Amino acid sequence: MPVAVDTRDGIRLVFEVEPNQDFHGLVCEGANMLPSKFLDDSFRDHHGKIINIRHLDQVIKSINGWYQERGLTGMVSYAEILSGGILRLQVSEAEVNNINIRFLDRRTGEPTTGKTKPETILQQLTTKKGQAYNRAQVKRDVETILTMGIMEDVTIIPQPVGDSNKVDLVMNLVERKSGGFSAGGGISSGITNGPLSGLIGRSVHSSVNNILFSLEWNVLSLII
Repeated sequence: MPVAVDTRDGIRLVFEVEPNQDFHGLVCEGANMLPSKFLDDSFRDHHGKIINIRHLDQVIKSINGWYQERGLTGMVSYAEILSGGILRLQVSEAEVNNINIRFLDRRTGEPTTGKTKPETILQQLTTKKGQAYNRAQVKRDVETILTMGIMEDVTIIPQPVGDSNKVDLVMNLVERKSGGFSAGGGISSGITNGPLSGLIGRSVHSSVNNILFSLEWNVLSLII
């Protein structure tokens, strides 16, 4: 905060500027999936040197990039310099809180009672409660359910749990009509708030047609 000083010419504002401290350690909270070696390598050559804000910004971007490259939902949400030259980073990682199965009427889109047991669907999912929310993994789960051939449409909607970093996954299922085959699926953008809303809300879509084409191409390659 500036200090006001009375002078002959009026009030003068005096700003006190302090240099950044020397870097002597790092505290990283919430980064359960991020390898400690990644952080060690990022700061190895900076111990005992003045904390460089530009370098810190680069490290934060590289941490965020590490999550994105792996399909994980995580980011540095806060950074501060503590006394003694200790740098504190707060990382937010999305965690799957619960997985809810919801059947929808194929005509109205309203919730209905499905013929398939929810346990049958849940057993096919590699995504489990308590795991990190991995969009790539969830997308593969959608494709797995589609290839079962009993669903016409599969959509997963991530929903935040209060102000925490946890998300509930709502799987909307439209059961396949007997004698017909028309399917599609994806991860819907269902997040409107929460600490990781900007990352979780990105939509990705896949359809069973792509899966069938891949299988047919592989079979054709074997025949040739």
